[in-house]
Amino acid sequence: MTKRIISLILAVLLFASLGVCAFAEKETETYKVGAETMKMICDKQGLDYEFCKAAIIKLNDAFKSEDDFTSMTVGMSIVLPKTNQAAAEILGVALPDRLKPKATGETITYTIKDKDTMIAICKAKGLTFDKCKAAIMKLNGWNDYSFLNMKSGTTIKLPKTDADAAIIAASTGTATGSATGITPTTALLGNDAVAAYMVPYVVKAGETIYGICQANGIDFNRYVNLIMKASGITYATNLHTGDVIFLPSGSTASGSVSVVAHTVAGGETVYGICQTLGVDYNACYNMIVALNPTKNLNAIHTGDVLYFPSGSTTTAAAAGGTATGGTATAATGGGYSSGYTPAATDPATTPAAFKAKEGVNFYLKEITIVPDDTVYNLVKAAGFDYTSYYANVLLAANKLASFNLKQGDKILMLSSSAAGASVVVKGVKVANGDSVIKMCETAKISYNDNANLIAKLNAGVNFNNLKVGDIILLPVKP
Repeated sequence: MTKRIISLILAVLLFASLGVCAFAEKETETYKVGAETMKMICDKQGLDYEFCKAAIIKLNDAFKSEDDFTSMTVGMSIVLPKTNQAAAEILGVALPDRLKPKATGETITYTIKDKDTMIAICKAKGLTFDKCKAAIMKLNGWNDYSFLNMKSGTTIKLPKTDADAAIIAASTGTATGSATGITPTTALLGNDAVAAYMVPYVVKAGETIYGICQANGIDFNRYVNLIMKASGITYATNLHTGDVIFLPSGSTASGSVSVVAHTVAGGETVYGICQTLGVDYNACYNMIVALNPTKNLNAIHTGDVLYFPSGSTTTAAAAGGTATGGTATAATGGGYSSGYTPAATDPATTPAAFKAKEGVNFYLKEITIVPDDTVYNLVKAAGFDYTSYYANVLLAANKLASFNLKQGDKILMLSSSAAGASVVVKGVKVANGDSVIKMCETAKISYNDNANLIAKLNAGVNFNNLKVGDIILLPVKP
């Protein structure tokens, strides 16, 4: 028993000595005392005496209290914390604000990687995007819209901390573009943030896009195509007094459109992201194309960074708005609208009304989402044209608010084959005295469970004014 006790004591002593050694390796240093006081030693080593004295007592068995500092002798070796921060870690407490290093405007460098966003970069470096935005622009000579066009391989400067960013932003000289904090104008997804704005500008007599860009510090060569597409302009020289065009900016203004940076998650589609952000896909399609000129919106991938217009408060650009007193007067209808006509290779956004036929029109079949699936590609692969009609039918069939899908999700997809179908979309002729509810009863399906889907299948049909011979589409079990 005695041997066991002795062994236990030795083990405890060994453990304690190892703890001191751990301190010595990471956070401490050995100091040989001269003809000096502990206060003088701390001042010499850059330590705050009042804060560090407790750590010094903890590190040295010779000291039980502050009074024991007076017993030091010349040549004596003591252990000191290397820094005030080390003393805080030894004591297991937070470093007092008065001892925290003062920001000096220090910077670090970072090389942009493929699919990087400044929001993600700041997060990885422990920075706050909104607090550092102005400093980043100043350090790199950027304007607000540069955040949307970062190129892989480019080395940039960043503030080391948020506090350094404040010093840099307040230093002599001004950042290119707005230095104000960005306030989101709409509900955002996950880590999304507003990266810039598209601000309406009323054209004055004789003005050109080039001249307007020059006057507003905008790189004409870089942004002319964006401005034209976002504004519904076919030719850069085809401006008229009173026209409203949209310019990239870092500050919001009346009628501006927020540009939201969104990182694509597995199974997401452009249409689904728009649904979640509350953006009208059809009305805003041209703006989305303009904001993502290097992306194939029909084949987006997990991790892609896309930009969306959101929080729009004007439709003046091409929906009949007029200029009054230098401010765009919004036309009715809500949401951004553009007169720019997409090229023929773009997906149809305003398809002709779906023509129902008697009998089977198409099927719905359950599938499982795999990486890089998009609803657009799945619809095309099934042999259908992607239209808003089919998109709305699929949302209703799957009882989804948006196509915010992820790998492994199971959804009903369009199919032209009966094999494995879960639902047959069948056209039924209206008979005398028929109502939709009565037709559902005849087809042995629940109207209440399928009301939304039936409404989407028969878009534009007034169920209260059915005529004999009309074709009504119903989701029938195979």
